[in-house]
Amino acid sequence: MISLQLLGGLDLRSTNGDEVRAVLAQPKRLALLAYLTLARPRGHHRRDRLVAIFWPELDQERARGALRASVHFLRRALGQGVVISRGIEELSLDLTLLEADVLRFDRAIEAGELEVALAAYRGELLPAFHVADLPEFERWLDEERAWFARRAGDAARELRERAAVAGDLPGALGWARRLMELEPLEVAAARRLSELLLLAGERGRAVSEAERFEVRYRADLESAPGADWDQWLAALRASEPPLVPALPPLAQRPSVGTPPESVATVVRPTRSRWRVPVALLLVLVAGAAILRGRPRVPDASDDLLVLPFNIRGAADLAYLRDGMVDLLGSRLDGATGFRTVDPQALHARLGREANAGADLLLGQRMSEQFGGASFILGSVVESGTQLQVTARLYASSGRELARADGLASRDSLFALVDNLVRGLLVGRLNRPEAEVERIAAQTTNSLPALRAYLDGERAMRGGDFATAFDDFQSATRLDTTFALAFYRLSSAADWLGKPADARAAIARAASFRGRLESKDRMLVEARMQFWLGDAAEAERTYRQLVAVRPHSVEAWLEYGEVLFHAGPWMGRSMVESEPAFRRVLALVPGHATAMVHLARLAALQRNKALVDSLANELGAAEPGHSRLAELRLLQVGLRRDSARVAVGRHALDAVDVTARAMAVDRMAAFTGDRVTALEYDLPLTSDGVAEFPRRAGLEIGAHLAAGLNRWAQSDSLLAKLARVDPLRAAQARALAVLAVADRADSARTRRALDALHAAPSSRFEARTDPDLRPYSQLREVFYLGALYERLGDSTSVTTALGKLDAAGAGSTDTAAYARHAAGFLRALEARHAGRPAEALQLLEASWPAPRRALMVRWAWNHTVLLARVERAELLAELHRPREAWGWHDAAIEDIAGTPLVLGRLAALRRILPRR
Repeated sequence: MISLQLLGGLDLRSTNGDEVRAVLAQPKRLALLAYLTLARPRGHHRRDRLVAIFWPELDQERARGALRASVHFLRRALGQGVVISRGIEELSLDLTLLEADVLRFDRAIEAGELEVALAAYRGELLPAFHVADLPEFERWLDEERAWFARRAGDAARELRERAAVAGDLPGALGWARRLMELEPLEVAAARRLSELLLLAGERGRAVSEAERFEVRYRADLESAPGADWDQWLAALRASEPPLVPALPPLAQRPSVGTPPESVATVVRPTRSRWRVPVALLLVLVAGAAILRGRPRVPDASDDLLVLPFNIRGAADLAYLRDGMVDLLGSRLDGATGFRTVDPQALHARLGREANAGADLLLGQRMSEQFGGASFILGSVVESGTQLQVTARLYASSGRELARADGLASRDSLFALVDNLVRGLLVGRLNRPEAEVERIAAQTTNSLPALRAYLDGERAMRGGDFATAFDDFQSATRLDTTFALAFYRLSSAADWLGKPADARAAIARAASFRGRLESKDRMLVEARMQFWLGDAAEAERTYRQLVAVRPHSVEAWLEYGEVLFHAGPWMGRSMVESEPAFRRVLALVPGHATAMVHLARLAALQRNKALVDSLANELGAAEPGHSRLAELRLLQVGLRRDSARVAVGRHALDAVDVTARAMAVDRMAAFTGDRVTALEYDLPLTSDGVAEFPRRAGLEIGAHLAAGLNRWAQSDSLLAKLARVDPLRAAQARALAVLAVADRADSARTRRALDALHAAPSSRFEARTDPDLRPYSQLREVFYLGALYERLGDSTSVTTALGKLDAAGAGSTDTAAYARHAAGFLRALEARHAGRPAEALQLLEASWPAPRRALMVRWAWNHTVLLARVERAELLAELHRPREAWGWHDAAIEDIAGTPLVLGRLAALRRILPRR
């Protein structure tokens, strides 16, 4: 018998045990053999499908010739009879002549022989195997690798718990260690291993295993396992760990015994990938021309009817006529906007037709009675010992939107239902803005996780980022390997200003990106580059991605985000991001995130009409969007009159005080209207406002007032801030002096120095984010050094530089900030001494690589903002106007402190030649 090994290595042996080198040396033909062995559903495979996978670059005639040649080669190398034909259009393998480890694994899983399955699973499927220019094969191989890895992990997990329940601690520990080999970065598995060691009385080993896991996790993912892990590990070290299983009891978890072929689901959207069914498109977006509002077009409801299934088979299957209605209806209710109509209400309308066969005409009649609801028709056909189940989703017009087919035994019917639901969701998500949702539906086996994920997507579209964050967290708890849920969790955390969570989530997504096909992996990898690597590299990846996926809304959106946020760090205007966001709107009219960014860019360019159009369109499409107040304020800043000021005040009343502070700051930054912004900000500084937003309001107000040279008002606001957070108030005062005050104003400089020396440690920063403390301390050293430099105290400047240089040794983010601050301080000295070229060189040498994890840290922004302005002024002084304009634009960004430098930027514009 021919022997084929695909798990953990690659080997092919003839019946006498000799290596079949002729096939092993031909990667594409070996790939064809692997596909014929593994592809689901097992059995015969059509030639047209095979040529599309393995010879996509050839026309039909040449591709079929290449397939014939490959089949002839395999038959000659393996022996006649191994590769067999059925008619002229189908090929398969005679599995009585070929034995493969992957098939042994499948049979063992199906039979519940989990130990046998894990003996067959010696590692990843076709490890390091790659065939160039076969994207469909690569996608299929990625999916198969993920399936085998998941089933192996589930098998080890179940064996571990079986042994634990039976009191077989040595056996449970053995399977727990095997699971760690299979899933080395799985937090729950590591915790369970330590718990089992603890139950075995080996506390020392329990602690050491946990600590080794944490070291490995941090090294591989460059993040911590999370706060829950930290608390648990601390308790373990203190001999007080909670002795509660880290996993649910065995009976509560799905069995791994259902083989994939018994729940195989085939999804066939009936439209091309980028054409959207009109009925669905109008529900989800307000029909709008690009950058022009249109009235919303009424459409069919999003209600869903599941009609009684047609049953063909034994009499005891009759229960499925209505049983499938209940099963599908309960699982679809609430998913991506579906609202399932109560089956009792449907039966009342059906009357005598309830027991008749459901067909398209009946579905359309019922749809009309329920206000244009979508509807599902389905059938269950008994074939031998298996059931063929089919479900079709239709629009009210009768147009088929999606279909899902599955083959199941009677015992595995419930597993099949979840796969049918997932298939219908994938088909329904056949619209550009649902690209990532569609990928997510295809890459998780947990329907509850998928539903939580889809809830998060809806919340994201509506600007409810806090709810989205919670939903995506739920999805990742339900499926701890759900790469797309971690990816989206990172986005939600970013919008919420939670950089640590965003960074950890994208690292987790990256660790599971192998479960995605190549182009989908690029989305995760590009975001990881943006957050943890270099934005310039992320920009290149996104540029490559939109070239091969020109209709990918997600790729264009994230490409725009990189240019918008990282462009200023590279001395480029964020306006460069405009084409990307326009492309998003071209693909999905009414896309809220794109409109928010385009409105900011339009305000920056003083395009009043465009800001009005975008704000009004967002207000019509998403009246509850969290960024709508910001767009209303942009309108006010560009067209200030009493009526608009009142509209802006009304918009601010509709959002919480934290969002109000952010909207006010961005209004000033993007429109330059600091007077109205200060007017809006002052209510945030009153005593009745909560601590965090009041602190932000006081700081923003002090900056706005100082930028307007209203120093008395600025001093008053800073005095109030000092009573809440004296260190932050002192640093805000130092920033205002360095950004606005004249160098000759030594009295104000000395007051800023005195405030810094007198301020105690900031309890606010220590309480909210311990990671901010070292940045705050280094920023304080920089401010002291910069203020002493203004006063000509070189000894104190040298002291400050010594502290920054000492902190700058190493590769941490904190060290990088210290190096930047030291370089900036030396640049100030050089410029003051009349050496602008040297000052510019010092700034350039200490400039950090752009990445989002640094950009979102508030502690960075103030010094980086000042450095941008300094760099623009130096370039102008050195007669390099083109570069000076770039850094001028780079100084205007949606961060606190920008209003302070608007005066300096206006002065710079007066001396620069026109662009």
